[in-house]
Amino acid sequence: MSKRTRPVVVLGDGPLPINTNPRSLSTLVGGNEPDVIAGWSPGQQPWLSAWISGHGGTDGPRLKAVMGGYSLTEAINSGVAEYIPLRLSALDRYLAWLKPDLAILPAVRRGRGYALRGSVGWQPSLIRHADRLVLELDSGAADIGLPQIKGEIASIREVSCSADVYRSGPLGAADVTIGQLAAALIPDDATVQLGIGRIGEAIAAAICKPVRVHSGLVCASLRDLADRGLLRSAAQASYDWGGEATAQMALDRNLIFGAVTHENHPGRLGDIARFVSFNTALQVGLDGAVNVETVGGRRISGIGGHADFCAGASRSDGGISIIALRSTDPHEQSTIVSRVDVVSTPRTDIDVVVTEHGVADLRGCSDAERSRRLIAVADPRFRNDLSKNTV
Repeated sequence: MSKRTRPVVVLGDGPLPINTNPRSLSTLVGGNEPDVIAGWSPGQQPWLSAWISGHGGTDGPRLKAVMGGYSLTEAINSGVAEYIPLRLSALDRYLAWLKPDLAILPAVRRGRGYALRGSVGWQPSLIRHADRLVLELDSGAADIGLPQIKGEIASIREVSCSADVYRSGPLGAADVTIGQLAAALIPDDATVQLGIGRIGEAIAAAICKPVRVHSGLVCASLRDLADRGLLRSAAQASYDWGGEATAQMALDRNLIFGAVTHENHPGRLGDIARFVSFNTALQVGLDGAVNVETVGGRRISGIGGHADFCAGASRSDGGISIIALRSTDPHEQSTIVSRVDVVSTPRTDIDVVVTEHGVADLRGCSDAERSRRLIAVADPRFRNDLSKNTV
């Protein structure tokens, strides 16, 4: 690692916002303004607008994000923040290399000590690798049994905040069709990974056989599965975006949270028999490669756990790595393309692609056959043009 000129502050990730402006912590890091590393940050960050307005150009403190999209989209696309392409399973290695000076973590009281609040995410790695910790303590928040915080605490700041509960909005006819087609692929006695968004919600709603759940993120659709008697055992995840519904499942030990570097590990996922991952995409190329990051030069999201879960499912005995997406994007452009703008997940880790027009099973297919099958599930308006650019 090259010698750095500024201290580094890393923010706890997950739906709960970090309220402390990292620039206010300069006295804890030798009086110097820190560079800041943010993880997955779907909630609005109160400090971010102040950071953007005080952005001092390339010589000023830098904001970096290991997950694009959500609250950091504007900052990344305007050049205020830099995006670091990393799969979530590799974050512990990254933090060990980075050696942060401070980490800011959401916390609750537990006896005479403190425990993580909200989600586990990459927080265990922050605790392990940061020199010191700053806790954002919500004394009124419930302790749902997340890991205890053990480390040198530099400061405790009282906060009172909650995470927004994830809501996808009403499902369209295409979403329902995709959900039904995708859920029909689940084998008996399967373990599934569920995503968020309308398609993720549609898939969860269409599941009609008992399953186990091992996901990076869970939301209220998990509680719906449990209420319908379709959850075989306690679910496993790293991030919670389901509000009281999933928090109560954690209290009842029907939902267990672990570190993202553990829950997302492709080798561990691959060891789960009949593991089925459901993920979406911005683009799928005619060779089967998937883009979840950027379209037309604009950053929309990050790699996150996409590559991890697809790799794990594609290696699982009896498992399936499934990409489910609408055949067109919000601008009525085809999501099945000749070549993706950037390869986030390689074609070798994709088994099946589902759109509202059908199912493209790519297992065992040559490049030419992959192209034919993917064109068959593309929007009919784009099939002729795609046929002219087969791989």
